[in-house]
Amino acid sequence: MSPALAVQATARLRADGIDPSHLAVVGGALDGVERVLGAWLRPGDRVAVEDPGYAPLFDLLSAMDMAIVPVSLDEYGARPDSLAQALARGCAAVLLVPRAQNPTGAAWNKARTEDLPAVPAAHPDVLVVEDDHAADVAGAPAFTITAGRSRWVTIRSASKSLGPDLRLAVMAGDAVTVARVEGRRALADAIARADQAYRILQQVSEARTELAD
Repeated sequence: MSPALAVQATARLRADGIDPSHLAVVGGALDGVERVLGAWLRPGDRVAVEDPGYAPLFDLLSAMDMAIVPVSLDEYGARPDSLAQALARGCAAVLLVPRAQNPTGAAWNKARTEDLPAVPAAHPDVLVVEDDHAADVAGAPAFTITAGRSRWVTIRSASKSLGPDLRLAVMAGDAVTVARVEGRRALADAIARADQAYRILQQVSEARTELAD
């Protein structure tokens, strides 16, 4: 993450009550979700997800072989009683949209963020993922329920405010989760560079063979 972006992200996250001590950059909100789940979960793990929800998210979870456990909504987002029922089924993670929920437009209010944290608090090892995909253009205030959790991330995308082709999001989270995401990304980048070098070597080899002939 560039120093300038880190300064801006830190100030905005801290103003909204989100701990900015550990940050990472990912390729959009959905990419961030995939990287976080991949850092902690295994195929077959259960994930609590708002229903109705974002169709590409369901596709992603299916592709990762995760078991989807639905959480019902009202106008203020995930209902605490439904979330409690989902987590009681042994979910390893919960994905929540704090505002501009797709497709309902639901958004947390202060009352909901006072009631909701008690539910995951009873499951301290559950990974809490807040997908704040609309961020500053959501038309609703920012809230979080991540305070005090050991495994959590909040993902804020710039795609809605700066352009849909700009696949960029800032992720804040606990130290271990962010480190795992960064480590997996560094490994992927190294593999990509090695693959590119391998392709160049093939082309050089092919050219030498043609010259020899």
